[in-house]
Amino acid sequence: MAEQLTQMTSFDDIIFENRNKEFGSYDIRNRSVTVLLISFIISAAVFVMAVFYPIVYKAIVGEEKPADTLLLNLDVQLTDIALNKNEPPPPPPPSNIPPTPKIETARFVAFNVKKDEEVREEKLLDILNNEKQVGKVDQQGAKDIYQTEELVVPEPVKTIVDDKVYQGFEVEEQAEFVGGQEALNKFLNKHITVPDEAHDLMQPNKPYRVYVYMVVNPDGSLSDFKILKGVGIKALEQEALEKCKLMPKWKPAKYNGRNVKQNISIPIVFTIAE
Repeated sequence: MAEQLTQMTSFDDIIFENRNKEFGSYDIRNRSVTVLLISFIISAAVFVMAVFYPIVYKAIVGEEKPADTLLLNLDVQLTDIALNKNEPPPPPPPSNIPPTPKIETARFVAFNVKKDEEVREEKLLDILNNEKQVGKVDQQGAKDIYQTEELVVPEPVKTIVDDKVYQGFEVEEQAEFVGGQEALNKFLNKHITVPDEAHDLMQPNKPYRVYVYMVVNPDGSLSDFKILKGVGIKALEQEALEKCKLMPKWKPAKYNGRNVKQNISIPIVFTIAE
């Protein structure tokens, strides 16, 4: 063992004894001292060059001479500007300007509370009737100096009345019963019944469908009721027509943002059990 230790030349050989020295770590550790020494020498050389470069540069090139200064000698002379004394002075303002016309005014009557026996007739009504300007004193003058142009009142905008009765496919929003179709069905089921005189003319479990025509106006009211298609039983047609007239106002149809008329056709079905 002592013989082996004497043959080892470095600490790395002791660490990597009986190990794979072909591994990269052994080579890096073995060359680390050499790499550090080279790095130190290069750094020292760069530092020395940086310190001594100005001295060497001055010794070789010499001191730089400042550029020659260019001096300008400007001789400026100021001379007086000669005025043309023969130029005529500006004309004075015209003196024939007509004075402002006086306005015809009437003295303002101040209100003062007095007893009945001390009241005397004033000429306030005359002032108002003569359409004079009110001032501090009575004064003669022009009456129409402040006459203004006649005020032109524009004609009122005429409201466009659309009496056309639109169909459902022509409008943007169709007329409908307030609450929708479900509310309409509840209303019809509640109010419409089969008249007694129609029982003998009807067959059990057979639907009798009556179509009622009407117009929904722009305010939601209903008008122009008529039977569009009947079933040949006058009592049923009359019942459907009268009960439709009891309906409240509808939500009107809309076209171009305004309420319009729309025709509506409502089918009403009558049936009786056996």
